[in-house]
Amino acid sequence: MNRHQLVTALKTVIYGIRPDCVKIDVEGAEIRVLKGAKRLLESDAKIVCELHPYAWRDFGNSFSDLQFIAFAAGRRIRYLDQQHEITEPVKYGTVVLEKGLD
Repeated sequence: MNRHQLVTALKTVIYGIRPDCVKIDVEGAEIRVLKGAKRLLESDAKIVCELHPYAWRDFGNSFSDLQFIAFAAGRRIRYLDQQHEITEPVKYGTVVLEKGLD
């Protein structure tokens, strides 16, 4: 049995697929995707996300929007290769939105 499955729509999480890990790479629309992913954010899934902050303005988003989404879900945001939370100025890179906000 293949333990990896490609999911192209987050709504599939609602219909019974409970992923252990989700990677989001949508060229600047990541905040929009996360705004529509409440169940995913509430789940125990590890969320890995490519940040494209240079494109956020085009989508009407900002770093504070991302911070609010993470905080509301009890998650913190850190770059994949660092242990501390990200701060401004945000740069392009891969982050983890991890559970366990104290």
